[in-house]
Amino acid sequence: MSREDWSGAVTAFVIGVGVGAALGVLFAPKSGEETREFLRDNARRGLRQATAAGRKISRQAREVVEDVSDQLGDVAEAGSRAFNEVKKAIS
Repeated sequence: MSREDWSGAVTAFVIGVGVGAALGVLFAPKSGEETREFLRDNARRGLRQATAAGRKISRQAREVVEDVSDQLGDVAEAGSRAFNEVKKAIS
C-alpha cells in the first residue's frame, strides 16, 4: 500500500470517527456526564487496541528484518566462497 493510500485511509478513518462521535453525542439518550464517560472509556479502549496493534506490527517488522538480514548474510557468505573457489581455480 503506497503512502498516499495510507494517508487517504487514515484521513477517511479520522473523519468517520469524528462524524460518528458527533452524531452519537447529538442523538445520545444519556446525560452529558454519562456521554463524556462513555466517550472517554471508548477513547482509552481504542488507544489500548491501537497500541497493541502497533506493538504487534513492530514485532513482525523486526522479525522480517532479522530474517532478511540472516538471508543476506548467507548470500554474502555463499558469494564469498564462490569467489574464492573461482580465484583458486584460476590460479
